[in-house]
Amino acid sequence: MKAAIDKAAYKLLLKFKMSCSKADQKGTEDDLKFLHNDLWLQDTAVVERVVKLNGAWQVFLVFVHFKNPLLFIKRYIKTQISGPKANLEARYMRRLAAKDQRGTLEIDIQALNICQN
Repeated sequence: MKAAIDKAAYKLLLKFKMSCSKADQKGTEDDLKFLHNDLWLQDTAVVERVVKLNGAWQVFLVFVHFKNPLLFIKRYIKTQISGPKANLEARYMRRLAAKDQRGTLEIDIQALNICQN
């Protein structure tokens, strides 16, 4: 019996193969433009966030600019089974990721001007 592949899967396979042929080409300046746009990350405070979702604890780090709190990035780190382990790991990951290890960069929550309506 001859095995057949689905047409949609075959098209995806061909598309992937064609994209691999461009892997050996020299990059352009546009490929590194994202590095110049993220210079604000040098002055960020790092805040850990642990969220319980579907019976597991997910660890996130939030990088917030200390002068403009509306400028932030939230990154997923990992999932833990236990809440205390997730909190401990989040604290360690925050200390590793923070530029200022002492944690003196703080965010003023009043600067967000959150409206409760």
